Parts: sequence; C-alpha cells; structure tokens
Amino acid sequence: MDLSQEGLRVVLNGKNSLWADVLSGVPQLCVLGPILFGVYINNIDAVAEFKDIIRKFADHTKLGQMLNSDEGRALLQLALDKLCEWARKWSMEFNVKKCHVMHMGHNNTKQVYHMNGKQLGETEEERDIGVLVTRNLKPSSQCAKAARTAQTVLSQIARSFHRHIFVKLYIQYVRHHLEFAAPAWSPWLECEKEVLEKIQRRAVRMVSGLNATIYEESLKELELTTLEERRHQADMVQTFQILQGIDKVKR
Repeated sequence: MDLSQEGLRVVLNGKNSLWADVLSGVPQLCVLGPILFGVYINNIDAVAEFKDIIRKFADHTKLGQMLNSDEGRALLQLALDKLCEWARKWSMEFNVKKCHVMHMGHNNTKQVYHMNGKQLGETEEERDIGVLVTRNLKPSSQCAKAARTAQTVLSQIARSFHRHIFVKLYIQYVRHHLEFAAPAWSPWLECEKEVLEKIQRRAVRMVSGLNATIYEESLKELELTTLEERRHQADMVQTFQILQGIDKVKR
C-alpha cells in the first residue's frame, strides 16, 4: 500500500492501482492510529452514562449492570440501543456476532438482549485482555490456560541452555505467562495454586548442578521464590496503588 499527498494506491508485484482520495481513517500501523481512534470513540461513555460499568480497551467495549428489577433490565436494553445508534451515527458498527451476554449470579433470570434487532448469544467464558473470565468468576480456566501456555514455552527451551541462561529464559519467557494480570484472578484453592506451581517445579528440576533437593531450598539457591509468594507481593502492590489513588477502582 502506497500513501502520499496524492492519496492512496495499492502496489502488487510491481503494478499499482490508480490513486484514490483518502476521505476517512488512517493507514494501518500509523503511530497516530491508536490515538486518533481513542479520540474518535471517547464520547461513547456519555451514551450509556447511567450504567454501572462501561469500559473500553482499543476496539473492545464492555457494558455491565446490576439488575434486580424489570425496570433495570429495560434500562440495560436501552443502553444497548443507544450504543447501536451511536455506532451508526459515527460509522463504527458493532459486530453483533462477536457480542455476547454473560449472566452472573445464582438468581439471574437470564434476560434476552438485542443489538440491531439481533438476539445476543450467551457465553459462559470470555477472554478479557488476555484473561479468561467465567460466569462463576472462578480462576480455574485462567490457571489451566496459563499453565498450558507456560508449559509449551518451557518445553521449547528445556535442556538447551546453561544453568544461568536457562533461569533467565524461564523468568523472561515462561514465568510471566503464569503471572499475567494475577491480582485480577489470583487462585485461592490449593489445587489451582498447584496447577501453576508445578510448572515452576518442573523448571527447577531441569536446572542441573543444584545442591538442594527440596523445592523451596532449590528456589533459594536460584534466588527465586514460589509463585504463590510472588502473587502475594503483587496483591500488596496493587492494594497500595488503589489506596494511594494511583489505580482508580470504582467502589
């Protein structure tokens, strides 16, 4: 793709199309793209300002509401209708096929909602910025996913490097999969904690030349700590940032 003051054209195998005027949008990979996109959709909050939750991240938007009456359910549908009106006005149509409803709570009546006249499908599990969120809010799926990804990477670097290089590679390429956004989904059941911890146990066993034979002592020798301890530290850091107003959390 070729872009200049004359407009835009497509170049393929040495041949090019005619120049066309660029009336909207920005070129892909343009550094201004994310900034201009954020400015363009910034006022979407005002469309459904009466909702409990409305969050944006890139081109993903989440809407949430605590419901305990038919009036509340009607307001949620009204918010969806207003969002669709906003999207049509600014040529930012929602992909309804990718929009879902996650009903939470034991007494949830599982109301049916629509966007652009189409019924939204229900979902039991959804990925939210790399973290799996389930209807029951348990972290089991996220723990399993993190462990699988980390194990795959660990297998790729296993027994291929010197001890000190291996530990650095583990920290850089494996451990972060086990800890990504952990304060949001930190497990509380021992079985879920062990799903994560056993990946680090396996990594420690791959390190040759250790004097210690017990897992905790081997960690000290490698100047590492358990994943549970690291999650605890991350929770404390997150709590401090919330109390100091560094991270804004709606109460």
